[in-house]
Amino acid sequence: MPQPSFDKWTSLFLVVASVGFFIGLLLVTHNKGNKKANRILGSLILLFSYNLLLFSFYWAGYSGIWGKMLLIALCSYFLFGPLLLWYWRCCNQQKMRYTWLHALPFILNLVYVLPIVLEYTRELGFIYHSQKNVGFIISKIIQPAYGLSAIGYSVYFYHLAKWGKQRRKLLTPLQKQQQRWLFQLSLYFWIFSFSLILYIFLVQAGLMKIQHDYIISFTSAVFIYLTGIKGFRQPELFGYENGNGRKPANGKYEKSSLSKSKTESIAAELRLLMEEKKVYLDGDLTLQSLAGMLHCSTHHLSQVINEQFEFTYPEYINQHRIEEARRILASPKFQEEKILGVAFEVGYNNKTTFNIAFKKITGLTPSEYRKIAANKNPVIDNNETLAD
Repeated sequence: MPQPSFDKWTSLFLVVASVGFFIGLLLVTHNKGNKKANRILGSLILLFSYNLLLFSFYWAGYSGIWGKMLLIALCSYFLFGPLLLWYWRCCNQQKMRYTWLHALPFILNLVYVLPIVLEYTRELGFIYHSQKNVGFIISKIIQPAYGLSAIGYSVYFYHLAKWGKQRRKLLTPLQKQQQRWLFQLSLYFWIFSFSLILYIFLVQAGLMKIQHDYIISFTSAVFIYLTGIKGFRQPELFGYENGNGRKPANGKYEKSSLSKSKTESIAAELRLLMEEKKVYLDGDLTLQSLAGMLHCSTHHLSQVINEQFEFTYPEYINQHRIEEARRILASPKFQEEKILGVAFEVGYNNKTTFNIAFKKITGLTPSEYRKIAANKNPVIDNNETLAD
């Protein structure tokens, strides 16, 4: 009888599974950002890693307990789709009512295979009539159901991605980045689903070879790697507030002499200058001149804007200018004013810079925004809410 051993493929899968466990545990235990979403995504990666680990041992020739654990792990094919759905809804802050029903196929599958794993089938002979009967149910009913589940959720995620694309113009830069990430995650799931369906087809057709057997594990490894690497760049994982996906630059100012009370004082005065005096309307406003108004250094002002508002100075000024421009463009009183006039009024020195900044923040050109407002389309209200 050959001794169990790992080849280059099973060794690679073991490494990826180990990395997956690390990433999954990191997400599950992370206490910043969208905690619930992090835990769901972490659980999804842990499940993929667990399956990949067991497949690696199984193909390396380990049987016995490893084969039984693999039978339980296969039940999780019913959980991959629901977990991704829950993550999607969590990221979009949608209600999670009754979504636990998506886990019912997993629960039923688990209830059926547990007595087999625990060797308790003899006591439940009215369900497990014979080994042949059990094999038929697993291979001809449960396995194809994995494929049907994958197809169903793949179609559903396609419609979710299509819906997200249709409302793209209504989203802030941060929300657009989030939707791109959810689309990428769905794409990874589609690839995995295709490989799972192909795997089941080959098994059912009796065409399975060891090379084909690695297909499902290879796509699982790709899913773990891409989800882990790409996932850590997403704002919902670590609670970034700005739309560029950058982490707040607190570490940059660790040695700063600016005290907490002074920081809060400068921030309060800055809000007063921006919200009441609207100094951002001055096209010649610079970091130096604004620091002079606040009687602080440019370094300290940059620190306050970075730490308190999580923007750079240009981003902070642009946010206020574009918000003012949106108010003007949506007002019936200014419908006849030219776009260039609006640009000058809110502090821009040319139309091109204004158009670029406006579209970056709102997703619309000034003309498009004005047209929607003039038609009194409810979209404008959604857009204003999302951009705030």
